[in-house]
Amino acid sequence: MAQNSELKRAFQAFRREIEYCSYCPKLCRFACPVAQIEHSETVTPTGKMTLLRLVRDRVLPFDADSADVFYRCTGCLISRTYCEHRIEVMPVLEAARAEAVARGVAPARAMQALETWQKQGNPFGEDLSAIVRNHVPEKYLDGSAEVLLFPGCTALHYHPANLEAIVRVLEALHVDFRVLHQGRICCGNPIHTLGHRETFATHSRELMARLAGWKTIVSPCPTCVYYLKEVYARTGLKPAGEVLHISEYVAARLSELSVREPVEKKIIYHDPCHLGRYLGVYDPPRLILEKATGQQPLEFYEHREAGTCCGGGGGVPLTHPQTARAIGQNKMQDFARSGAELLATACPMCQRMLDRSGREQGAVVEDVIALLAQSLGPQG
Repeated sequence: MAQNSELKRAFQAFRREIEYCSYCPKLCRFACPVAQIEHSETVTPTGKMTLLRLVRDRVLPFDADSADVFYRCTGCLISRTYCEHRIEVMPVLEAARAEAVARGVAPARAMQALETWQKQGNPFGEDLSAIVRNHVPEKYLDGSAEVLLFPGCTALHYHPANLEAIVRVLEALHVDFRVLHQGRICCGNPIHTLGHRETFATHSRELMARLAGWKTIVSPCPTCVYYLKEVYARTGLKPAGEVLHISEYVAARLSELSVREPVEKKIIYHDPCHLGRYLGVYDPPRLILEKATGQQPLEFYEHREAGTCCGGGGGVPLTHPQTARAIGQNKMQDFARSGAELLATACPMCQRMLDRSGREQGAVVEDVIALLAQSLGPQG
């Protein structure tokens, strides 16, 4: 099959990444969470990039079999931690996924995801506005304010109670805020990472228009923060105001909060990939946990930039759910050996994946802001 101009541009743009990875001695091989689970050289970062080179050189066809490999990546960025050249694999794979969608050879679930997303503007096809209205006092829904809370689709779908905790903390800080509750409450990552570029481009322009004028935007979802700050900027779109993860915003004002009921449990913290390796935010969640408990959280052996993945990124839970779940189970096995009583994280997808994987062993997974809200005691 002939290569179209868009694919040629992608190969040219990522020529360094493809060449370096193809001939690398696989220094990142041991760290890739997908390769650890699937025991396949093909799905290592080196294997994926070698496959792309072979497609580029027309040694192999760009068909459904090759496209499937490009969807076996969580985008965790752990390979960059151990890469001498700091190569980022996911942007290359996302370009390949966009081509797979254009050719109609992407995995069936990746193709069907667009139809679901278009129903309500989120990957769950549900009315997220109703969820916001059910968990947020009406006074925080309309009008202007200094801060806009962008909940994100994953947080609303899986952990709506966390939204109440965020409101509780912002109220305790006397923040003038409102919560986005109308239209599409999604950053667009679910369709972008699966390869639906045209729909994402339209959505991103519409969302930026709705976010114009806000001085500060905060979100509990690291992926939303990364997209609003970094991914949109690549296409010339960027909010006029500052975009922060909720842990960054709250950690800067911890001295204003009084803890009445410290959380008396041994807590270990899981670094979300987007919050840590993508955004470089490591200390704020830990400071919040220290405030809520009175002690520093325990650490996994592999943490901060070397922290392991929950399995929830890159669309893998949709296209390859068994692999995604097994990655999460690996993390929860580490938790079982840690001696901690509770696992805390600062990402709704991480909380979802780890909570689901840890249910069999009775593990408890909580959000850091929810724990902070709990430590503040009853309101009033």
